[in-house]
This record gives sequence, C-alpha cells and structure tokens, in this order.
Amino acid sequence: MLQKRPWLDEKEIVATWMEAARTLPRQGNYEPDQMLALGWDWHGRLTELIAYAGMEDDEWIIFHVAPARKKFLSEMGFSDGQIRQLLGRR
Repeated sequence: MLQKRPWLDEKEIVATWMEAARTLPRQGNYEPDQMLALGWDWHGRLTELIAYAGMEDDEWIIFHVAPARKKFLSEMGFSDGQIRQLLGRR
C-alpha cells in the first residue's frame, strides 16, 4: 500500500485511522469482516480507509488508503448533497 501512496507513511495512516471522523462496519459478505473509516490526513486531504480486525484486541489491519471518492462516501451512507459538499462540486 505504501508503494502506491508514497506521500503517506505508516504513522500518518495510523493517525488518520485513529482520528477518523466517521467509522462503520462495511456491509456485505466480506471475509473477514471489514470496517470503513473516513478522516483527514496530515495534509488536510479527505481520506478513505478500509481495515479488518487483527488477532489482538483493538488491532486493525489497514489494507486500503486513498483520497475519498464518491463511491466510498456513498457506501458510508452520505447523501449526494453531503458528498458534493465534502468533495466539492464534481
């Protein structure tokens, strides 16, 4: 993941996850169960993250980090108006 997003480092990803503005379980048949998170990275970019629970208590394996997209925000339950407000008029 860090190879695809060289502007991020592990500390920043973990901080974005820990300080997420919204988290919720991902709906659907995903094995293992997944959690969605939305937050701002250290550069002020709205960022989407997806993780699954690790073996230890309160451990999360974050496997997806990207700038927030309409599809992701919709999956999180945001309305079209809220998405336009978060991402700008796209």
